[in-house]
Amino acid sequence: MEDLKKVENTVNSVDAFIYWKDAEGVMLGGNKAILEAFGKDMIGKKNSDYFTDTEFGAWIEKIDHQVISTGQAVLNIHESGQDDQGNPVRVISNKYPIKDANGKTIGLFGVTTPDLHAKPGEPKFYIKE
Repeated sequence: MEDLKKVENTVNSVDAFIYWKDAEGVMLGGNKAILEAFGKDMIGKKNSDYFTDTEFGAWIEKIDHQVISTGQAVLNIHESGQDDQGNPVRVISNKYPIKDANGKTIGLFGVTTPDLHAKPGEPKFYIKE
């Protein structure tokens, strides 16, 4: 249990959004940063339940499905949106499969950080190869 507490403290000490979802795309948990930004009521919901931008929610669900169905990480996902004051925000997400002891993908783990090198005129969301 002490090791688990160390992991929890580490995950909660970073400003990045760290989160995990089940194989259906339902949010199971997240670190302090994401829960403070979106609220704890996001737990138990899918993206389409809490993102008002339906195009953005559909984009995220498409990527989540890709990670879960292929069992492969999807990296360098560039996304744009707005913070709670309506200011534009650009982020980069990386999503990784969570696998059980038999290698079956049972969910995903994601990390989202600010995109400090975003350029005006870039697409709203894309994957950078």
